[in-house]
Amino acid sequence: MLTLGFLGRYREVDDPERAQLLEQLNARVAPLETAHMLPTQVQASQGLMTRLRLRTALSHILVVGLLLIVVWWALDHQLKSVIATLLPGRA
Repeated sequence: MLTLGFLGRYREVDDPERAQLLEQLNARVAPLETAHMLPTQVQASQGLMTRLRLRTALSHILVVGLLLIVVWWALDHQLKSVIATLLPGRA
């Protein structure tokens, strides 16, 4: 954490106590060595990703639309039922 720039109780990056602590930590812990380069950025095919995103967005829109229709129908049905109960001669 200290090597990533975390200051902790030290107010300045070049504090002598912090520098001493960093030296002690670096002496105890060996740096990480990897056998191969780690990927930092992955390139995906633009066509496939775009189509999947559009399909997903379209499916979300359709599901939300269907839910709105079902809720509208249920509320309309319930409102008609309540009106019929309150005004028995009009239903």
